[in-house]
Amino acid sequence: MKKTVLYLLTLCLLGLSGCAKHEIIFDHPFIYITDKHEAMTSTINCMGSTIEAYTVYFSSKMPNKDIEVYFDIVIGAGLVEGVDFNVLTPPSAPLTFPNGTFQREIRVQWFAHTVDRSKDNTLKIILTGNSENHTLGMPGPSQNFIHHTITKILID
Repeated sequence: MKKTVLYLLTLCLLGLSGCAKHEIIFDHPFIYITDKHEAMTSTINCMGSTIEAYTVYFSSKMPNKDIEVYFDIVIGAGLVEGVDFNVLTPPSAPLTFPNGTFQREIRVQWFAHTVDRSKDNTLKIILTGNSENHTLGMPGPSQNFIHHTITKILID
């Protein structure tokens, strides 16, 4: 009888100790950039003219104020602004995410103009900061999606 009571008492204590609610909530705001294919890199045919949008996402719970995101454009030696492309969303003004907005676009107009394959024909959009010091790129040490690289290519 004592063994049965001791056994039941042990089960009750173990059961009660496991009732604590351990809820882990992922609430780490981050900002990242991608294209329509959700990739870190993309290509543009040098013989085509188009306007492409590269989307900056703000991943977070609903913020209580506007967020500004800063970015730079790095142009490879094989491209010339005004000849190969125009950045329609200038980096001189931050992208503003009004309260309740979770994505904004950086638009680039591409012009038909051949490229020299021996040169760096890339345009890189790099997220450089934000008004709330949120993580740039995906959380983690690799910081994937902190930039998007577009390569203008000649398709034979």
